[in-house]
Amino acid sequence: MKAKSQSHAQQPKRPATRKRLGTATVKRNRLNPAANRIRDDLSSQGRNLLKMIVQHVATSRFVPGDPSTYLGYKECCVALGAAPAHADLAWGRLLQRHGLNDLNEWTQRHSLPRVTGLIVNQSGDRQYWPGGDYFASNGRPDMDGTWWEDQARQAARKDWQPFL
Repeated sequence: MKAKSQSHAQQPKRPATRKRLGTATVKRNRLNPAANRIRDDLSSQGRNLLKMIVQHVATSRFVPGDPSTYLGYKECCVALGAAPAHADLAWGRLLQRHGLNDLNEWTQRHSLPRVTGLIVNQSGDRQYWPGGDYFASNGRPDMDGTWWEDQARQAARKDWQPFL
């Protein structure tokens, strides 16, 4: 019986917070508390959309500077389960209610690249451009291509992992 209690006593005790919060959360807090505070300021819908963008940027289908390879509003809505693909909807407006606005406002609050510019119209008169609200909400003239291209480049290069 004594040997059992000695071996039990020799095992290091885990911090109580690890059991409640999970190993990954404790590790993230300890390594970069500032990033975690910023992360926690983003809604779950915004974070889901950010994850989708980050995953897409990591694929071979994404080519920086080529908006035809960026995500589309409809593609995001369908992937998030906001609506079925066969629906006839204003996809950009729908995505605004499913994390797009939250994510854009979060990047503004924390002076981060405007990653929502990596989502564009896939058809219509603004094909391969973000919707007009993207520019207006960022205080830019409509279709300010130079600014958008710069933001898209910065967003594609940014390490978003600390915020996911």
